[in-house]
Amino acid sequence: MAQPRNAILGQLISSGVGIAICRLFALSPHFESIRWIGGALSCAVATALMALTGTIHPPAGATALMAVADEDVSKLGWFLIPVIMLGCGVMMAMALLVNNIQRRFPFYWWTPEATGEYWHKEVTSGESATTTTLDNTCAVCTSSFGDLEKSKSAGEESLVISKGLVRVPEGFYISIEEKKLLESLSLRI
Repeated sequence: MAQPRNAILGQLISSGVGIAICRLFALSPHFESIRWIGGALSCAVATALMALTGTIHPPAGATALMAVADEDVSKLGWFLIPVIMLGCGVMMAMALLVNNIQRRFPFYWWTPEATGEYWHKEVTSGESATTTTLDNTCAVCTSSFGDLEKSKSAGEESLVISKGLVRVPEGFYISIEEKKLLESLSLRI
């Protein structure tokens, strides 16, 4: 949720929604007494739009709320958008510097999927599950998890993580982000 696409677009959407709802509520002569309703509505609408666009960034909800609830921020009006974008740029530069010291950041810049390729998992028959290795190849795991396969009761599926290997059972869906998280965890084992 803190990848560049989510951080930048989530903040952009939220600041725009917050300003628009603030301007709409400001048309009422009772704006000061209903400001809190506008703040709650702006946060909810911004969250819904981020969910629809796949750009969820939790701190952006606070941006939408502040655009309505905080009097000093609401005075900025549409000038809030370039201020927020400048803040996102500085935040992203610092995140790139700090987070690349001991780990890899970001996992992806724009999309979690490989550009121009359709990510798919090989389907195997029988009880064995598909195993994804860190080089993004799929293979049927039989020898490494032979003991686990024998100990499984009939019909029970298990997600297995070992050093450099993530084993996902058939019919079990994980997103690209979840896969990358599991792969990074498998390197720490």
